[in-house]
Amino acid sequence: MAKRGRPPRERPAVVIRIKLYLDPVDDEDLVEWFASLPDGLRAQSVMAALRGASLGEVSSDGLPSDDEVADLLGGRLW
Repeated sequence: MAKRGRPPRERPAVVIRIKLYLDPVDDEDLVEWFASLPDGLRAQSVMAALRGASLGEVSSDGLPSDDEVADLLGGRLW
């Protein structure tokens, strides 16, 4: 009898867990997109979307530091 299931990987996978909290109104397009994904294809769909994005252009340069934000808010959040 042949073995069932996926063949073993040549190298171990890197596991990255992501949890999103989406607003049903502001993020309606994303909620609908996730709901439209076929069962078992969520990870592949997210990877395809990330590969299609211009991730090299994302930068945090020029953003204020956490301390600057805290000073501006006068300690209201912490």
